[in-house]
Amino acid sequence: MNRLRPGTLLGLTAGLFLLGAGSALQAVESGQALGQISLGAKVWSLSHAVAFETTNEFDRHKQEVHIILSNAPVTFEDVEDDEVRDAGAHLVVKLDATHKLTYVTLHSQGSEYGTPEGVTFEGSVDAAKKLVAGRVFSKGQVDVMGKTIACSGTFKARLYKLEPATAPTAQDRDQAAKSEPAKVYSALLAAVKAEDAAGVRKIAAGAFALEFDKYYGGTTSAMDLPGPVSFTRVTVQGDRARLLLASPGRSGLARLERAGGVWRIVRLKWSYR
Repeated sequence: MNRLRPGTLLGLTAGLFLLGAGSALQAVESGQALGQISLGAKVWSLSHAVAFETTNEFDRHKQEVHIILSNAPVTFEDVEDDEVRDAGAHLVVKLDATHKLTYVTLHSQGSEYGTPEGVTFEGSVDAAKKLVAGRVFSKGQVDVMGKTIACSGTFKARLYKLEPATAPTAQDRDQAAKSEPAKVYSALLAAVKAEDAAGVRKIAAGAFALEFDKYYGGTTSAMDLPGPVSFTRVTVQGDRARLLLASPGRSGLARLERAGGVWRIVRLKWSYR
């Protein structure tokens, strides 16, 4: 996991236009975007943008640049964890260490639609000035998981810098292991091991519940959760919690929300370390 270094936002400007439109680039304020992205018949008007440097989720020795274009404000947590929104959408554009486009993902309504093809990035990254400029566009509509995606835009962005999070202390681990969110995750592992789909449904909510139905088909047979698992850090803010997980060669994040006094997992993500 990474953490945003305080004070490293240098400012961001972005301008976008609808695919196929011939209008000139319109100026926007720092941190805003102008344009649209579409998923099937659904169209979102973009309003916010952000860019940051980070590491590849499968190889922490490889550096990447991520650009996020969104229809709503992008928070530090969204940037850090690429959180899938339950409503609205954001487009994540990933560049490798040579600043070539490697992947584009549209996060929308609890699902991720990712493709390594069909979208083009033209531009440059000025490492000295921490500046990214160029354009991203699809030539027509791109078919992804039975849905069509269209996007086109130009942007100019200063970068956030994501720094490695501090290592958890023994106190952090002890607090996390004894927390209610940890008990909920342990219950999820038990339900998956017992092939108890009904038990998973009692624990899952939000994007995780949608993922269970859409990706896993509402069954536990394809759910290969890493193990053994240790709990390294927990943060609880009101009725929301973030639980950091660890397993040999893997790191994970579980987001939970509490409703009616009951904690449920709304987002679960594992990455290779």
